[in-house]
Amino acid sequence: MRWALLAVTICTVAAWPLYRYLRPSESKPLPSAPTSIVVGVPDRTLRFAAYNLYHNYRGMDGTVAAVRALEPAPDFLLFSEIDHEHVAPMADRLGTPHKYYPLLGYSTGQPIWPDTAILSRHRLFDGKPLRTADGHCFGLWAYTVVDERKFAMVVVHLWPTFGIDPRHVIETADMRNRQLEVIRQTWRDEGSPPLVVAGDFNQPAVGENYALMTRDFTDTLATLGQTTATFGRKLLQVRIDYVLTTPHWQPLEGGVIHGNASDHRPVWVDLTRAKGALATQPATQSTANR
Repeated sequence: MRWALLAVTICTVAAWPLYRYLRPSESKPLPSAPTSIVVGVPDRTLRFAAYNLYHNYRGMDGTVAAVRALEPAPDFLLFSEIDHEHVAPMADRLGTPHKYYPLLGYSTGQPIWPDTAILSRHRLFDGKPLRTADGHCFGLWAYTVVDERKFAMVVVHLWPTFGIDPRHVIETADMRNRQLEVIRQTWRDEGSPPLVVAGDFNQPAVGENYALMTRDFTDTLATLGQTTATFGRKLLQVRIDYVLTTPHWQPLEGGVIHGNASDHRPVWVDLTRAKGALATQPATQSTANR
C-alpha cells in the first residue's frame, strides 16, 4: 500500500509541470487604445451582426454560410454559444483578423472560457468580461477604433428561461435583470460612450426587462420594423436576439437571416452616426485614463 501511494505521489508531482506546459496559456489582454483617439462615431456606415451559434452542433459550414449570406460582410460579429476550439477557424473563414475571447481562469484545473466572442475587421482594445456579483460571465466588453473614432461594443448571452414553472420564470427573469443592470452600470462607469450591445438576450420584447433594455438603448430592428422571430423550436417562435444602440447611432437597414444552421437566426444592422449627434465627445475620467 505504501508503494502504491508513493507511486501515485511521484506520478502526480511529475505530471504537474507537464500539465502546466500543455494547458492553455493565460490570454494576453487587449491593448489600450491610443490616448490621442477621441470617443465618437465614425462617419462611415458599419455593419454589425449577432448570432447564437448553438455550439455549431449542426455543423460549422452551416453557421459560416449563414453569416456569409450577408453582402457586404459585417464589420463586427458578436457570437454567443461559441466554443473555444471554433473561434480561430471561424475567424479565419469569415475574414475577421481581430477577436476577443479571453481565458477567464481555471476551475479544478480546467480552463474556463466565455461562451461569447467578438470577431472584428477592425482592431479591438480595452476588453473585459462582464459578470454579475456571483461571478457568472455573461458577456464581453471591448472598444474599437474606426477612422480615428473610438466606441464600445458588448456581446451578451443572458440567462435563459427554459421551463414554465412560475418560480423558474421569475428567478431567471430576475437574473437577466441583474445582467442588464451590469451593462447599464458599466456603460455609465465608462463615461456613456457610443455603444452597440448585441447577442442573445433570452428576453422577448415584453415586460420589465425589455423596458429596461430600451430605457437607455434603442432596439434597432424594432425601429426598422424588422421584428421577425429569431429563435425557433417546433411551435415556439420568438424574438430574443437584438442589436441595441445608444442614441449616438442611426440604424439604416437590418434584418433576420432565415435558416436552420442553429436554433437561432442571425440578426444584423447597418449603423451610422445619428443626425445631430456629435462626431466626437470629450473623454471622461474613466476613458481618458485608459
